[in-house]
Amino acid sequence: MIFIIAFLMLLLVQLGVQSFALNAGSCAASFGTIAVFGGTGQLGRECVYQALKSNHNVVVLARDPSKMLVPVGSGGDDADKPMADERLRIIRGDVTNQEDVNRVFQSSDDIAGVIVALGGRTKDVGPTMLTDGTGCIIHAMKKFSNATKRIAVVTSIGTGDSEKQAPWTFKALMYTVMRKTFADKNNQEQLFTLPSGPGHDLE
Repeated sequence: MIFIIAFLMLLLVQLGVQSFALNAGSCAASFGTIAVFGGTGQLGRECVYQALKSNHNVVVLARDPSKMLVPVGSGGDDADKPMADERLRIIRGDVTNQEDVNRVFQSSDDIAGVIVALGGRTKDVGPTMLTDGTGCIIHAMKKFSNATKRIAVVTSIGTGDSEKQAPWTFKALMYTVMRKTFADKNNQEQLFTLPSGPGHDLE
């Protein structure tokens, strides 16, 4: 859990989103809003929770807003309870629907960073959800003048040039039962890594 929290704080730094506190934390100010896609998943919940704890405003796109729960571990006794915070805005929608994604960026004029923590079983979300959804996010980031160019995408070892770093036991899953999932993950990554990718010029 400590590793996950440290990783998420690094994400916030990468996004260039910083906060400061006044009077020993009695009054806090926030710089910009963080848009989170995949915020109701295990990692996504942690992203949202840590961002709120750092005094950031957060907007989340969720197919089922009722799944926006406090994460286990860092959430303590509040774990698995509905996450409620005046700085949190949840928009019901599907990341593969461009109009739904657009509404996230239209909801705030100070989006300072984007976190993509999409996931789920292929049989539940479809074989191209990661690629299609991330494509919609990229399109919206470029369409709206208030949108940032800063984006952090959470993927997996075994994707792209990390394929050789995966342990052989994991590779066995990658090439068999998780083959479609990793095809989608690789296509998602190429949206940013290929010179012709639509997200190649994002930070």
